[in-house]
Amino acid sequence: TCETSVHVMDEKFAGKLDKGGVISAVANVLHRNNNEQLEAKKKEPEVAAAAAKLCASLVTSKPQLAEKMIESGVTDDLMRAIKIHPQNKDLALATMSTIQKIAEHDPALAARLKDKGVVGVLVGYLEQHPEDEIILKAGADALKCLGTTSELAVALGKLKSMDGGAMATIGALSLVGKNVDYLIKNGGIELITGLLRDLSENPSFDVLKDENARRFVVNGCYALERMATDDQNIFQLMNQGGVQVL
Repeated sequence: TCETSVHVMDEKFAGKLDKGGVISAVANVLHRNNNEQLEAKKKEPEVAAAAAKLCASLVTSKPQLAEKMIESGVTDDLMRAIKIHPQNKDLALATMSTIQKIAEHDPALAARLKDKGVVGVLVGYLEQHPEDEIILKAGADALKCLGTTSELAVALGKLKSMDGGAMATIGALSLVGKNVDYLIKNGGIELITGLLRDLSENPSFDVLKDENARRFVVNGCYALERMATDDQNIFQLMNQGGVQVL
């Protein structure tokens, strides 16, 4: 039913479905399915993926439904679903599209999504798929609409404590062009390069035994790579010894 609705979706049909209580129904299905899947030995993401595609189609066709998506708990359960099924690309892309459309519709709704921890969930998901260009693009589009400069500033302030989670945040948020500009202006290349160099010269450093160190190094390298967006940034990266560190 979800897939059929997606194929014929337009603003008028979305309005009709809304009057029939579709968002509440999808919220219930997602919530129940997530609870079942948490306990399931064999994960089956098809229901969640179909529901996510319907949500993305609804809010794309009729953006005025954005607030209902949050109020009903749909967005909460979409975030739960991508954590339960981290390998399902259809689910992830539809979820990110839904978040993007909601955030685009109203900055106040974007702020509510951020308060619910959406940025952290997206960062965690992108960290698991660092080489998937389609996933990275969708995630970057969603993060851009959410506005993540404040989260970036907080993570940057935690780097000197060698916090792998903070570096993962920077690695993901550096997919957004505006955030790259912020990092460059605030000494991000110099700081990250210096910290990675310090780690590489530390004889007790072992990425095979220390998960935090592994996350710090891997995401630091991705952050530097994603900051190398033009000749000026590349020159700065080389000038700071970034190539040797990488």
